[in-house]
Amino acid sequence: MQNYMSRSVDGGVTFTDVQVTDHNYTPAPISGLATGYQGDYMGITSGNGKVWCNWMDNSSGIYQSWVASVDVNVLPAGFCEDFTNATFPPPTMHEEFTGTNYWARFAQSAYGVGVGSARFNSWTASTGVVQSIISNTFVAVGANTYVTFDEAYAPWSGGNVDSLIVQSSVDGGTTFTTLARLWGGLGAQAGPLNTVFAGGLEFIPANNQWRPKSYLLPVGTNSVKLRAVSGFGNDIWVDNFCVQPLAAPIANSIGLLSQGNFIPTDPYWRFEDTIMVYLHRTDFPNVVVDSSKGVMGPNAVCSNLMFYNALNGTYYRVVQHRNSIETWSNVGTVYARGSNNHYNFVPDGASFGNNEAIVSTVPFYRGMYSGDVNQDSIIDLTDIQLIYNDALVFTGGYVVTDLNGDFFVDLTDIQFAYNNATNFVTRVAPAGGEPSNTVSNFEDASSMTFENDAVRQKYEMTKTMLQKTELQRNDQRVQKEAQMKLREEARLKRLILNKDNEIKSPSYNNNASHSGPGER
Repeated sequence: MQNYMSRSVDGGVTFTDVQVTDHNYTPAPISGLATGYQGDYMGITSGNGKVWCNWMDNSSGIYQSWVASVDVNVLPAGFCEDFTNATFPPPTMHEEFTGTNYWARFAQSAYGVGVGSARFNSWTASTGVVQSIISNTFVAVGANTYVTFDEAYAPWSGGNVDSLIVQSSVDGGTTFTTLARLWGGLGAQAGPLNTVFAGGLEFIPANNQWRPKSYLLPVGTNSVKLRAVSGFGNDIWVDNFCVQPLAAPIANSIGLLSQGNFIPTDPYWRFEDTIMVYLHRTDFPNVVVDSSKGVMGPNAVCSNLMFYNALNGTYYRVVQHRNSIETWSNVGTVYARGSNNHYNFVPDGASFGNNEAIVSTVPFYRGMYSGDVNQDSIIDLTDIQLIYNDALVFTGGYVVTDLNGDFFVDLTDIQFAYNNATNFVTRVAPAGGEPSNTVSNFEDASSMTFENDAVRQKYEMTKTMLQKTELQRNDQRVQKEAQMKLREEARLKRLILNKDNEIKSPSYNNNASHSGPGER
């Protein structure tokens, strides 16, 4: 047997049965008490924003009193919590914890919009502490409903791993199912929780150090839990927690050419290669909202880009290809879920800073610069050397050093990289488009207050590690400056090509087809 409570959220017009027991039991008389009437000991009351249900059963072998709570205020199927309310937990949520409560509200907010966010203090909470913030019960959701939120996390310099587990419930919070496990740490332990990848002191996120998360909810979900698990690492920040129906995403498309892979007729690529396309916020260009992998198709169009997580908005399109310079769209363009949003990089001026090579003059087409073999955002002698080494041993096949897509590494590939290196081709992006890192300011520990000795020792250890890292960075900076000086001197000499090999520029047939590349 299970116990249910019938409730109405429309003044008694309709009622919904809510299960309140979490186990089965068999009704039986209570021997020697109240003439055996077990049903006399069932009741219901309210308090602290909840309805409290009480019953007796002998599922454990003896009769005991059981209590279950049900939220009084049922939220709508679509709602958002931005933690503006100074009260914590806010009216839309409640907490689950024992001992010291490490969840709290702070003034920082995602992207600097509004005031307020929730923070779980993994910096102080001992390893293994598990505490949750949980939405109050909301109206059961239908298809294409998502839980979305923004989070911020930077690992601790010591490398301890923290986690945030996203869970959903279809029975008002009696049981939960895991939707996603997010973890964060340093190096190989860095995970989807990381929004900053450099370790540091206790983390307070800057406006551009937040990232969005989005998860499809099972039909019937009526509660969501964010379960924080401390690894004694660093703080986990959450903002803009929403449950909302969203249009189902459909395939998007871009038009794109490659300098090395270009041919003058449809499909305009010597072979149809793979690309990655990212959506970046326009106000904080370093923030990646979503990404999709696609394959270039006929007429230089990639038409199978699926962005499942992005919300409606205006974003830069950013393209990465295995041996090309990362290329940004000239402006932010609209992404609307449920619509095909096309962007064409082929026309003059379509890329940010016009940072594409001229691959055809009649008609006039541009394509991604080829030659960034090691994907360090600059085409230089390092790339040339990698291509040259493969050319010396007659390397063939699908390799990054084959720039023109003929599946053979030779002098033609070297020339593409060499010409671009002499023209100082590098990645061009909007201001703020670089990845962000934490900045650590050290205070004298003697003037600080710590919860316990473990936290004090953690601070002192971090300070020592970061100071050592800073010295190493200074040494690396000096070495890099020396290498750059040698590189610039080397640009004046043909170290790769000897005087007996005159390399001729590739000739292209510029006949136009019935439609331009990149057009659908």
